[in-house]
Amino acid sequence: ALDRTLARLRPDVIHLHNLHGGIGAGWSPALLATAAAHASVAWTLHDMWPITGRCVYNQGCTRYLSHCDAACPSARSYPALPADLVGPAFEARRIALAGAPQSVAITPSRWMAAQAQQGIWANQRVVHIPNGVPLATYAPLERSSARRALGLPPGGPYVLVAMPHLADERKGAATLRTLGATTNLPPYTLLTMGAGAPPLLSGLHTIHLGYLTDEAQRALAYAAADLLLHLAPEDNLPNTVVEALACGTPCLALPVGGLPELVQPGVTGWLAAEATAVALLAALPTALNAIRAGQTLRDNCRTTAVAHYDLRLMTQRHLELYGRLQDAG
Repeated sequence: ALDRTLARLRPDVIHLHNLHGGIGAGWSPALLATAAAHASVAWTLHDMWPITGRCVYNQGCTRYLSHCDAACPSARSYPALPADLVGPAFEARRIALAGAPQSVAITPSRWMAAQAQQGIWANQRVVHIPNGVPLATYAPLERSSARRALGLPPGGPYVLVAMPHLADERKGAATLRTLGATTNLPPYTLLTMGAGAPPLLSGLHTIHLGYLTDEAQRALAYAAADLLLHLAPEDNLPNTVVEALACGTPCLALPVGGLPELVQPGVTGWLAAEATAVALLAALPTALNAIRAGQTLRDNCRTTAVAHYDLRLMTQRHLELYGRLQDAG
């Protein structure tokens, strides 16, 4: 069906994204070969699925650097695949890439670019283009005004946790559940934004904003918060952090994936000393005390977003790449 559609459309460039979102419909890395038969192809690596046998993040496993196989330690994790099919799936990616040598990987983070270039994308072109956000929508707003607009009581500090679903383990649900048991912290109010109900956190004042589909409402949530607490144990270049920085809100995160590219200690936020939940929660008092002392980092966050994560800049970079691909094709 894709082959017939592309033959009719005759595109100049084909841009692939999260193919694993269509596994249930029969999508696979073989779509790369189908697309490459019609035009130049770019593939944005939103996660590690295009460079592994099946996983979206490797969870410390390095088999993808040589060959994923049935010894996959996370075959039952999303997107699940029977262990005996992991090796053939990895080989299918290798074959698809070998058959499309002119294809280009686009990576939102430099970290993802490095992962791709160490593995089966080593012989392909890899281009780093950070994701951008609409800076007119995600913009600084006086915090008291944002809080009033959301019906939040005055005071603070407010710490925001933003996840697609608050029970998603891949986004840090386990760490979220431990926040109430964390002691020796300055007082703060936790804001949660996402689907599902927040866990009951004894002794911690929590306000749940729900799953906000309206971007203007999400921008209000970021602007109302003094700090975004990013809990994910693995990530690429998370939009939640980019959006928060654009609103002038610093972030506390783990030193994993592309987070160190976004969160510069003392400039746009704070990083945990190591990639563990314990280290992340140990860094929370430092961030809260700095905020109470007046270290808001608002101007730094906005300046960083304007310089690197403007949606218009992202668009320009893609159009330039499409032009080069069209000329090469």
